[in-house]
Amino acid sequence: MEPQARISTRAFPRLTHREREILKMIVSGCSNQEIAAALSLSVKTIEWHRMNLMRKLDVHKVADLVRIAIQQKII
Repeated sequence: MEPQARISTRAFPRLTHREREILKMIVSGCSNQEIAAALSLSVKTIEWHRMNLMRKLDVHKVADLVRIAIQQKII
């Protein structure tokens, strides 16, 4: 069995209210289009937020983004 990827030990980055809102929707399986429609934003804006979340949390896959959100109890 492979060792599980570790979360950085540095302080967990502060997420904005909007980032947390979008992260919750990503974790629940919503697409960029669904999130954009629900929040009355453009798909490009949601893509930007998703990219920024991944940068802040230092991940490159949505699965890792979801895993961290669950582990850190930010959802």
